[in-house]
Amino acid sequence: MDATNLPPLSVSDFLACASQVLEGAFPVLTVEGEVASMAVRQGKFVFFDLKDETGSVSCFMMVWQLRVAL
Repeated sequence: MDATNLPPLSVSDFLACASQVLEGAFPVLTVEGEVASMAVRQGKFVFFDLKDETGSVSCFMMVWQLRVAL
């Protein structure tokens, strides 16, 4: 079966596959970039974009994981 004949994945299945591949390839991974568009919601959720000159990734973390004061 070639890629054009593969059945579509659900979002959950896609994320599970992507997570499995990334965790297998990079068991410990550090990503460095500029933090942009940071927002704290309900006093406990932090949403932000991490970007460089050509790329951007949306990120999420819990407030207690921050190593700096808000």
